[in-house]
Amino acid sequence: MPFQGLLRRPLTTLSIEGTSVRLLQAEGRRVTAWLDVPLAPDLVREGLIQDPQALSQALGGALDRLGGPDRQVRAALPGTGGQVYLLSFPKVKGVDPDVLVQREMGRLLGVTYQHHNIHWAPTPSRDKGQRYYVLAVPTTDVQRFVDVLQQTKVRPIKLEARSLCLARAVGAPTCLVAVLEPGSLELFLVHESLPLAGACRLLEGPLAGEELALELQSEVQRQLGYYRERYGITLPDSDLPLYLAGSHADLAKGAIEGFQGLFTHPLQRPRPALAGPGGFSPLPFMVNIGLALGS
Repeated sequence: MPFQGLLRRPLTTLSIEGTSVRLLQAEGRRVTAWLDVPLAPDLVREGLIQDPQALSQALGGALDRLGGPDRQVRAALPGTGGQVYLLSFPKVKGVDPDVLVQREMGRLLGVTYQHHNIHWAPTPSRDKGQRYYVLAVPTTDVQRFVDVLQQTKVRPIKLEARSLCLARAVGAPTCLVAVLEPGSLELFLVHESLPLAGACRLLEGPLAGEELALELQSEVQRQLGYYRERYGITLPDSDLPLYLAGSHADLAKGAIEGFQGLFTHPLQRPRPALAGPGGFSPLPFMVNIGLALGS
């Protein structure tokens, strides 16, 4: 068939994780190529781009090494993914939901379309009202990343928040997801398949073993307290799995699971619906996998 090659064109995904850029190519539900390239530590810090020109050059070199038919990519926005809100209203007839969300975000939180990229979706409500999941990312952060990609001669066919990609890749409706990198720890709370809270903590020194486990447990308790205070929902510890991802050496060695006794939550490794060849470890590429699984 003359169009068979076009239908199986590889999909390239790009994510900045800690101080590295991670690229993954997939055809259908199978990983065909992947690459993890270290970045200079001053290019991106806590998800904020510090040196756009140098980052553009680094991304271009990484894409050249990966190869591929073109430079169309699905990319994840650096950082924890902006601010997340749950807005609840009584049912209102005859009002455009977009107008309603925009008005309430501006009135309650000072978040406007002029200064933020705002994405929303209706979610099930526990009462007779209506509830919306809202993700707001500062426009300047989005534009800076888009400018970097354009300087690299990359055409982003889709941009997504890392938190949404992780939730999709893990596939559990309600869980915690910890991303452990050599210099940072991120924790995301997913509830009813929606990431509601995310935080990044830079690690002081090369933490490993019990020190790393204690740091993670402290962040888990802090995030759950924040979640209870903000949304008024308490999640049972024993039924809330804590999924592990990232490139920290303790994950590769399986060392972190040895400290299960420090956690009330069962530690688990995700099993993403994207197969890879021998030698491929999915844990550092969970955001890329979530990008590839997106529609």
